[in-house]
Amino acid sequence: MTLKALSHGGWPKSSLPPPPPAEDPPPLSLSVESEESQKPQDMDGSLHQLRKALAPYCRQIVNNRYFQLAMFLALLMALFLPDLWVILNQADNSVLDVLLTLVGVLFVFEVSVQSIGMHKTYLYSFFFWMDVLGAASLLLDLSYITQLDQEVGGDDVSNNVIIMRAARIAKLGARAGRFTKLAKLLRFLPGMGNVDDGAGTAKLISSKLITALSTRTSCLIILLVMIMPLFNLWAYPEEDWSPNSFINILEACYMRYPARFQQQLTEITAFYDQKSYHPWRVRARNMQHPVEVTNALPWNSPNGPPTRMSNNVVFTSDHLIVEFNFMSPNQLDAWMNIILLLIVMILMIAFSLILSQ
Repeated sequence: MTLKALSHGGWPKSSLPPPPPAEDPPPLSLSVESEESQKPQDMDGSLHQLRKALAPYCRQIVNNRYFQLAMFLALLMALFLPDLWVILNQADNSVLDVLLTLVGVLFVFEVSVQSIGMHKTYLYSFFFWMDVLGAASLLLDLSYITQLDQEVGGDDVSNNVIIMRAARIAKLGARAGRFTKLAKLLRFLPGMGNVDDGAGTAKLISSKLITALSTRTSCLIILLVMIMPLFNLWAYPEEDWSPNSFINILEACYMRYPARFQQQLTEITAFYDQKSYHPWRVRARNMQHPVEVTNALPWNSPNGPPTRMSNNVVFTSDHLIVEFNFMSPNQLDAWMNIILLLIVMILMIAFSLILSQ
């Protein structure tokens, strides 16, 4: 094209270069959402890889004999130590709390290791929930949570049937929580071991059948022991009312015949010479009292105060405070708990041996 044509009209329209296409703005919102959705996926993937890397080591820990022995000893400590502490008449539960806290840490560690090492077969299974329940039930035996080593106010409890029933429910709940730990014993029972995958089909079926029957039989025994006391829960509470009569008679003598207070106190305290529990201290409240009462009180038993605070049961009246030592009844109750646990364990082992034959 000549210079003249350029000067008059420029480039022809047909030969003009097309304008560049307009670029769309980048989809910022979509990219941000996709990045945010990838974050949890990446996190889940990293957790899955971490669990997959730790699984062989966790299975090695679970199958280790020393670890199994340690967990069995921890189970026995969780079952029997609280009652043994009462039988041995220890002054407080500080050492017991330390031991049970360590046992609880072991239980949590065991659940975590098995959840990682046997993710498909253990997590959310029957044994998983029993282990979690057994570990949680340890909280009922820790005195810094339940205040079990404090003295008991006997007058308020014995005069209110509803409170007595509530106390009985709490006691049954603590015992039921302890029995749930027996479910952890199932893995140590005869016939509950794992059979190699290379074993025959008959052995695999027999092992699974024995495991299922042993588990159900043992759980049935535990449930029966836990449920049977509930049938007497709403019956009128059986209670020894002699401590209430003790303080009521002394209160009446204080009000009407203060000159006979010393004689009455001697006669009533002699009543408990042949009993498993007895008053160990009688004292007056901080107020003005007759001279005869002031000369007789405070009275202290020659047997001395109880070693454990939980064995000290306090009864009060308008003018007097009487404290009883319930060491022997509490020790008897602890012995009964231990015997009941041993009977349940023997039944579980016996039925497992019979089914494994």
